[in-house]
Amino acid sequence: MFGGGHVVLPLLGEVVGDTLSKEQFLTGYAAAQAVPGPMFSLAAYLGGVLGGEKVFLGALVATLGIFLPGFLLIGAFGGAWHALAKHPRVASAIAGVNASVVGMLGFAFYDPVLTSAIAGVPSVAGAVVGWLLLKSKKIPLALLALLFVAGGVVVVYM
Repeated sequence: MFGGGHVVLPLLGEVVGDTLSKEQFLTGYAAAQAVPGPMFSLAAYLGGVLGGEKVFLGALVATLGIFLPGFLLIGAFGGAWHALAKHPRVASAIAGVNASVVGMLGFAFYDPVLTSAIAGVPSVAGAVVGWLLLKSKKIPLALLALLFVAGGVVVVYM
């Protein structure tokens, strides 16, 4: 997959849609964004939640299921890929795939993230304030994340 793990977000949402609520899925996605390796974390979360009583096994199988195919492809074709990518037609095809990934990333940001996160003026204002605080670099990122988690809890439960 080109472009990072966010490209698979809509696909994962469709796969788990019947067994996991949209809120549960987005909670895992949001929590995974706060740590390095968010797709590893999201895969483990989804596997753990969907694994029933075997939480650890579910998390392990889901993580392997998401990443093992890519690792196997890199192992099998990694050396040949670099040589192949030097050919002009292949390089053009790769550029086309990368362009389509940008569109998929935009869609993954729009649905489910924006469609569920923006519910009116207060949520837009919160997003703008969060972005401004992030850009100011005066508040440590971990503290900013905790502040917005607390704010989200207050909004949901009040």
